[in-house]
Amino acid sequence: QKSEALLLNMLPESISNRLKSIENHENIADFFESVTILFVDVVGFTQYSSTRSPVEIVNFLNMLFQGLDRLVDKYGLEKIKTIGDAYMVASGLKMEEDHTLAMLEFSLDVLHFVQEVNIADSFVSHGLGVRIGIGTGSVVAGVVGSKKRFFDLWGDAVNTSSRMESTGIENCIQCTEDVALVARQYPAKFAVVDRGFIDIKGKGEMEVFLVGDKTSERLIRKSLHRHCRLKERESIITYEKMTQELNPGFHRKRIIWLAVSFSAGFLVGSFGIRKR
Repeated sequence: QKSEALLLNMLPESISNRLKSIENHENIADFFESVTILFVDVVGFTQYSSTRSPVEIVNFLNMLFQGLDRLVDKYGLEKIKTIGDAYMVASGLKMEEDHTLAMLEFSLDVLHFVQEVNIADSFVSHGLGVRIGIGTGSVVAGVVGSKKRFFDLWGDAVNTSSRMESTGIENCIQCTEDVALVARQYPAKFAVVDRGFIDIKGKGEMEVFLVGDKTSERLIRKSLHRHCRLKERESIITYEKMTQELNPGFHRKRIIWLAVSFSAGFLVGSFGIRKR
């Protein structure tokens, strides 16, 4: 019973049942036409962890991930894995019809959970921030490895969802157009803001959207404006640093050139005087 409980804790129930009934040489591989995937990542975790003890870091991640685990159970989603301080969730693996809606509702609860943690402030003194990215599409799912076997998802939808998170804005939910279209079907629940086109690695220019609860459109636009201002400031600082790095070399070359020109002119002048 303990072994079965451990297996269910590591793998989806359907996968766990299949593992118990197949031969060792058989592979488990499935294709899902429509799945919604979400990534959550802690903003500034590297900086945070550099100033904390190992016990504090593990306590913090346990607090965060256990809270997300409870929300996953609440909405009947499937936790796929954690990667460092990132958390990956999928819906639609049980063939649910409203899997994108469930993921959107889950994402709002994640933001509310983060707000509660910041109010309690028992683990973080600088304020906890997260980026959330959501995408939808077809995926391949399966169990891989001979040691520490694990269940995972692969496909363009997974990569795009990950990019939605990595290019997102702190404490905002960024998503693809397909997800935004679902959110717009429920104006009483969600506010959707078009962020415009941004460069997505491996995809090129892609239109992305920010989603929040129905009362948060103004806050989303404010966060977007602040994010744009920060990016502009970062660009200016980067340009100034590059200029400062390039200028000293430029000035040194110019000084050497002037010194050589002056010396050459002086020698020519002296030679001309002596010749006379």
